[in-house]
Amino acid sequence: CKALRLLFVSTPSVESTIKAIAVHSDLTIIGAGNKILRFWRGKPDGEIGQHQGRVTQLLVVGDSLFSYGDEGALGVWDIKGGDCAVSMHDLAAAGVTALVGGAAARITSVMHPHTYLNKLLLGDEDGQAFIFNVRSGKVVFKFAALGSAITAFDQSPAVDVVAVGLPGRGGL
Repeated sequence: CKALRLLFVSTPSVESTIKAIAVHSDLTIIGAGNKILRFWRGKPDGEIGQHQGRVTQLLVVGDSLFSYGDEGALGVWDIKGGDCAVSMHDLAAAGVTALVGGAAARITSVMHPHTYLNKLLLGDEDGQAFIFNVRSGKVVFKFAALGSAITAFDQSPAVDVVAVGLPGRGGL
């Protein structure tokens, strides 16, 4: 720990609570309120975009940023580009729905599985997992519910194997 040193502190502070953070090269990307903000070496570098609801998940894959807002939308953004979304997906309309009621599932974890082109693995608070094609905006596969919220995904070195984190159990 003696080698760890604070390099940057962002200034000025943001107006909403930060709920999500991602890093791409020298850029730090945050989800604060409904805004997605970009910082370069601790200094504000612009706004990537906005959701209707609060941003709760961010994931960088290459030069693309995926964001999930609690209104049930998944945004796809060009990190290097301007402030317009490449696409926005209504997850409920695409079939990413809660176990009861048909409303959009509340996503708790997002991951891009290696070797899966244009696909994201989405986990929700009901323990369901979905493989979602971000190009077509459709659910490719829906896994059976696990009985409790999915809190994390992690890629295994083996192809097509992902660890699933569940609260209080240590995972599968």
